[in-house]
Amino acid sequence: YFDKDLSTFAKKHNTISPYGAVMKLNQLINKDAIVVSDCGANLCWVYQVFHRTEQNLFTAAGNSPMGYSLPAAIGAALNDPSKEIICLIGDGGFQMNIQELQTVKHYNLDIKIILLNNYGYGIIKQFQDAYFESRYYATGEGYSLPDFEKIANAYGISYKKINKLDELTKDLVKKPGSVIIDITLDENTLIEPKLEMGRPIHDQFPYISDEEFSSGNRFFKYTRMK
Repeated sequence: YFDKDLSTFAKKHNTISPYGAVMKLNQLINKDAIVVSDCGANLCWVYQVFHRTEQNLFTAAGNSPMGYSLPAAIGAALNDPSKEIICLIGDGGFQMNIQELQTVKHYNLDIKIILLNNYGYGIIKQFQDAYFESRYYATGEGYSLPDFEKIANAYGISYKKINKLDELTKDLVKKPGSVIIDITLDENTLIEPKLEMGRPIHDQFPYISDEEFSSGNRFFKYTRMK
């Protein structure tokens, strides 16, 4: 499954796959770029498919502070302005530290802010799907977004909304100065694969057939949960 986009949700609903977006971005950036990923679904989508060459890839790992990647990218840009700086963040995390756009503008930093925008707290929604009958309290219901284009304009930062993956181009990523690249995902876009409680790490959602599972785990005896 290495280097494959396994997003069954995106294929079924004909929407942008976050894995496809990360894989394309991976092809457009410099091989020595500094890449900072946020937390939650954003972190999963990046780390499951990002193919690192010489890039420095940063995350706060298990601490998972929402909004981490924007100030972390600012720190990286101040430390080494010669490097290409890529900030990957979800719409929820972005709102936690959105005021730092003023810092970006104040220092005229060159940061590409990639919003994987699923209009909610995706990883929590998926947990609510699995264990709380899809009751999206405080993750979809009770959650809303500002107009990110107007926010970008207010701070004097370039903005581009991506509705189709072919709109994510090298010219856009290489545009001088900071740019907010707002990639539109379906609000119910899933993390795939994802480990669920009560199962081992080699039996993850979405569940493959018994035949494929047996072939991939032929040296390990395990009775699958039904």
